Amino acid sequence: MRRRYLIGGVGITGLAGIGTFVYRAAPAFWKQYASDMSRPIGQPALRPDPRQWPETGLHAAWLGHSTVLLKVDGTTILTDPVFSDRVGLSLGPVTLGLKRLVAPAAPLIRIPKVDLVLLSHAHMDHFDIPTLRLLENAHTSVVTAPRTSDLLRPRRYREVRELAWGERARVGAAEPPPNRVHLRAAAAVASVSSARQACCFSRARSASTQRSNSGAPPR
Repeated sequence: MRRRYLIGGVGITGLAGIGTFVYRAAPAFWKQYASDMSRPIGQPALRPDPRQWPETGLHAAWLGHSTVLLKVDGTTILTDPVFSDRVGLSLGPVTLGLKRLVAPAAPLIRIPKVDLVLLSHAHMDHFDIPTLRLLENAHTSVVTAPRTSDLLRPRRYREVRELAWGERARVGAAEPPPNRVHLRAAAAVASVSSARQACCFSRARSASTQRSNSGAPPR
């Protein structure tokens, strides 16, 4: 992977971009930030308990924004996980960014062990670093967009794979346990652009998951 020069964890080009953004957006940003400080986070209308889902069949719960929890014949998948109260730039204990409107429908403590995390692109409301740190596990695989794995700590997961548009990859064990399915991830075209930290190139990609019967590995 190409090396990038960093200043305090932010690339030179990225630092300039952040400075320009802050200068232009400062009045509206701080007005919104001050308003959010006093606004309580709402409670979800429904509170599913994925721990009670059976090991067979397809089960799904929308947890908020683009975070969806899936359980496919015993395999647990989490898309764009965001469980933080705010997403944005972390400056020590303070996060400068948007505050969520409603709490996640299921907190992390109710989420079963995650087999696969799907990250569609690197916008902060989809690629929440604090949440991804909490999900680090030798059991968990991650599929992410091209040139975004540098935002993760790959050695702390089972595996981290980048997929470009049109690419597919099988995820997880070569021979799944009984009643489990083979997983394969496929990247589809997305029209959103993104820049994170060390550079300002586009990190816009989208990932999806397909399954095949456990007895027939995907082609």
